[in-house]
Amino acid sequence: MHEQVEKILAETSVENLTLIARGVLGDDSATLAGDTTFTELTAHHNDARTIGIIRASGTAVSVRHGSHHNWSSVIKAIDINGDAVGPAHWISTESLENEPRIYEHGLMSNPAVPFRAAECYFSQEYDNGVKALWLEDLTTAPQPPWSLDQFIRTANHVGQFNGYYSQNEIDPSIHVIENSYLIRWQTDEQKSSVESFTSSPNTDFINRAFGDVPINSAARFEQLFQQLLLESATSPANLSFGDCHARNMFPLGGETVAIDWANLTFDPIGVDIGVLAGSALSWGQEEALLAISHEKDLFESYMAGMLSSGWSGNERDVRKGFFCQFGGYLSMLPPYLLNDFSNEAVRRTVENRLGIDIDSFPEYMAPIIALLPTYIEEIESLLD
Repeated sequence: MHEQVEKILAETSVENLTLIARGVLGDDSATLAGDTTFTELTAHHNDARTIGIIRASGTAVSVRHGSHHNWSSVIKAIDINGDAVGPAHWISTESLENEPRIYEHGLMSNPAVPFRAAECYFSQEYDNGVKALWLEDLTTAPQPPWSLDQFIRTANHVGQFNGYYSQNEIDPSIHVIENSYLIRWQTDEQKSSVESFTSSPNTDFINRAFGDVPINSAARFEQLFQQLLLESATSPANLSFGDCHARNMFPLGGETVAIDWANLTFDPIGVDIGVLAGSALSWGQEEALLAISHEKDLFESYMAGMLSSGWSGNERDVRKGFFCQFGGYLSMLPPYLLNDFSNEAVRRTVENRLGIDIDSFPEYMAPIIALLPTYIEEIESLLD
């Protein structure tokens, strides 16, 4: 556990823990009974400025009702002044500061939208720029891999969120970046990886993964994807959640609760559903096959959510926005076949992310690569 996080937990007073327990239980008479237990949920975070995610749990007595109740909260500790390194490098310090504001003031919790931020019970900022947020505990909510019904329902809720904020202003205290999808995908590394892929000799891995699909399809798809990224910068934009994958969202019946709001952005409408469907390709075979088989169902559910919110735009623009993120995942994955898997660290990284043995990687990739010709044709038509 990070040293600063240990200090935060040690210095949290009984009075503050009592306030948190009361918020969780919705009972202002609750009194702590026994010690609070702290459990680290994960030691690795995509944004290195997140220095800890800890679950606090305990028991409290309701003085009003004379009953015992369990309570719990998840603490997110953020080093606002830390270095922006890792996969979330595109998130600015100003954007990172959005997250506490959103939680503390309930800015993304509107009764009209079944997509909201996790509830915040307490927050505290320390002299060194570290902030601790005591949030709604979602560890017992449905976790990935989701069922198809959960994916489809969440897609609808995301559509309602995007549609609502295409017509309603957000709080002016939030600084929202624009076109973060470009920052994420239009990189030299992204382009060169596909160029290296197409200029390399065929290997058993490549042949097994591509089957009857022409190997130059990867380069053609990347070319069209980069063209689409640029063209979409002038497409209709709206407020987007930004990192709309299943590890950041929790389907709870009639609503979806979301965390990690630092990714909030004004992007072409449709990018959120592109992340929801596209990220599933990289989180294990079960999720990948579900996304491949039901991408159109997810998109239709998203569109239904948009329309039910009162949005009235052009579906063609939404589909372009969809590919601005979904296309990134499709173009990112094939070059992984060129990795030196004799390197144990490289092999473990891919195996842990995809949840497979590396020998089955080509078979994992085959149904994804099989999509390329169809999507090449669709993007070509969108660019006409």
